[in-house]
Amino acid sequence: MQRSYLDAFSSLSQSWGPGLVTFERFTTVAEILERFHAMDLQLTDVLNAFSGDDWDAVIVRPDDTKRTRRGQLEIYAQFMLIFLGKASVYARAHGHDLPPSVLTFVG
Repeated sequence: MQRSYLDAFSSLSQSWGPGLVTFERFTTVAEILERFHAMDLQLTDVLNAFSGDDWDAVIVRPDDTKRTRRGQLEIYAQFMLIFLGKASVYARAHGHDLPPSVLTFVG
């Protein structure tokens, strides 16, 4: 999902499927974290490239609804909060401590 949102900001078209990208298999948590951190940096670079009217460009979503880049960023932020909320419930149910960075945003 993170890749879907990242690509949509540039292409102005969102797809839920993996597209032409093949699924990567990770064998360690460190590899997964590295991948997410790399996508975070890519997202930062993409978003920092926009200014003024760039934010009014329209992204077409899979259900043919349309959102400006600004609206899409708000939806992405909500998506990430929902994901973190679910992940924190899962972690707590399994007796894991949450890192301070997650506690800051989700509690």
